[in-house]
Amino acid sequence: MYGGTRNIFLLKRIVGILFLSVLLVTPGFAQGKNPQYKVRIDPGSAELSYGETAQFTAKLVAKDGTEKDTTFEWSVTRPLVGSVTQDGLFSAQGAGVTHVVATAGRLSAKAMVKVLDESKGSRDLWQIYITPGDTLLVPGDTVRYSARMVDTLGNVADTAFAWSTGNTDVAMIDSDGTLAALAKGQTFVYARAGALYGKVHMTILRTKEEKNTRMRGYKILVTPRDTLLIPGESIQYTAALVDTSGNEIDTSFTWSYEGAESGTITEDGFFSALARGNGFVYAHAGTLAGKGHVNVVDTVGTPPKVDGWRLMISPSDTLVALEEQVQYEAFLMDTLGNRIDTTLELAWWTQGREVGEIDADGLFTADGPGVGIVRVQSGKYKGIARVVVANREDLMETDSVHVQFRLEDRQIGNTYRIGGKEYLEISGLPFPLDVLNGGQLIFQPGTLDENIRIEVTLSCAATVEDSVVTFADRIFNGIAFHVYIGDSLASPYYFDPPVELVLPYNQNLLDTLGITVDDLWIYFYSDSSGFEDQGITNIIVDEDNQKIYAEVHHFSDLVISVKGQTSTDIDQPAFQPFSHQLFANYPNPFNPETVIRFELAGATAKRVTLTIYDILGRKVKTLVDEVRQPGTYNVTWSGSDARGGRMSSGVYIYRLEIGAYVSARRMILIR
Repeated sequence: MYGGTRNIFLLKRIVGILFLSVLLVTPGFAQGKNPQYKVRIDPGSAELSYGETAQFTAKLVAKDGTEKDTTFEWSVTRPLVGSVTQDGLFSAQGAGVTHVVATAGRLSAKAMVKVLDESKGSRDLWQIYITPGDTLLVPGDTVRYSARMVDTLGNVADTAFAWSTGNTDVAMIDSDGTLAALAKGQTFVYARAGALYGKVHMTILRTKEEKNTRMRGYKILVTPRDTLLIPGESIQYTAALVDTSGNEIDTSFTWSYEGAESGTITEDGFFSALARGNGFVYAHAGTLAGKGHVNVVDTVGTPPKVDGWRLMISPSDTLVALEEQVQYEAFLMDTLGNRIDTTLELAWWTQGREVGEIDADGLFTADGPGVGIVRVQSGKYKGIARVVVANREDLMETDSVHVQFRLEDRQIGNTYRIGGKEYLEISGLPFPLDVLNGGQLIFQPGTLDENIRIEVTLSCAATVEDSVVTFADRIFNGIAFHVYIGDSLASPYYFDPPVELVLPYNQNLLDTLGITVDDLWIYFYSDSSGFEDQGITNIIVDEDNQKIYAEVHHFSDLVISVKGQTSTDIDQPAFQPFSHQLFANYPNPFNPETVIRFELAGATAKRVTLTIYDILGRKVKTLVDEVRQPGTYNVTWSGSDARGGRMSSGVYIYRLEIGAYVSARRMILIR
């Protein structure tokens, strides 16, 4: 009896030891194998609304506070609530709670993220802004921070804030926001009010000399950089202090003007042109200065209004449902924003896609989905506004488009979310992306059926050198779009219905080259194949605001150039190609028809065969089987076989044969 009890006791001890051994090698207990380090995520929690983003950072920290360089793998516990990039950028995609997890080997840590439902009127209407922004100090320096709680309409709430820093060994901050720099390092300064918080980054360097050296990496960007005015006109200048990564530093500026008697500038950056001449506007912050050029002339190629008035349309940009009506009005406004009280004889009309009709009194009736343009004229004055018409059911959808502006390998500015109910106004971008400022990107409701991310850069036709952006010959502006589904590049990416793109152009450059606005056009562009305008429709030039509108059916590289760079006429070759080439069909997927483009090179005519096959390799239809002259051709396939019968949905192959040259591509028919 005693021996049996002793055996049971020994068995229990053995089982306990084995169980403890399992725990020690289990990943969740990996901290026991490497107890001197742990993963720390900053911030530890976040509260967002649908479509917002939050940047998380992770560090591998020892017990003594030292940090170890390593890389982290990022993930989320509930993908329906949001996603995270491998740089730690979290994007909120649905209401709920999830955790962002940073993993380095067997070590990991997580931060909680709560995504609020906008329909419940949550706190996401408010944000906390801290002044100054990112700060550079040395031990012994002090700085006084202030905070404001502001809603999306610009209203400021009267509230108190609780101040803290992420690392009290680096800096301490008291209850009124006064911070004292203690030791070299980096941390965040937080201002909290209830569940809300704002933060700015702070770096403490060893010496004042190091700080001064680092400050020389900053520069001041003045907007606009190059201005053409006539006496009597005015313009508001703005300035931004940015670091070498393009991050904007919050600071104040003093303004000055060097240009004899040609103009004056106020302490707020408001410039008034007085007389003909040239000069420079300067924005100063400490020892740094940025400048913008001003040219005051008597007349301009496309004359601005000598009286400084403009014809304005109200509402300026409108989203309406089918069969709804909008009453437009037009009035004159001066350069100070004052409405001019006068009687006008107005002529109203629409342009671009036929989305509705407007009568002589400015009453617009929506009768077709899409993006259209409303225009008005009174004598020499013209006005323009955009109207987006959608089905009522599409207005209830919530598309998710995240847009990032990038320069080389780094992101410039914030990540923007747009959908069918709103548009992205491109503004505030630093050099060299500032040539895109003034542009717009509009997704009409129903455009998307999946979440995408768009990276925006300069066109491949652009060259940046010595603080100047230049484009290839007879190209006046250009933008490149790279669309990602998850982490996968999808280029070109097709839209149905199309996206409305607005790009600015420089009237001064057109005047110098002797080109009129009637010569302008938008094209797809590449270094290898040049210009192509198929997939770009309803191009409209707004000469008063120096912008060009276009409906774009897919994203790649787009430029503003002069008309006649390409041709879509099947029987009229546009230029002499250097090599045979078969291009991707457009659109793809398609219904009911698609266009196949190919190039025939050489100096003499050749036999060309273009054939459609199904996925099993059976011939469906021969589209081209004849001798053709060198050039570029576009051939349409309507999804039918050789007898005119309708083909079913599926994958099809189109094959081009020109002598020994053979090329094939895939396309998808959707019924």
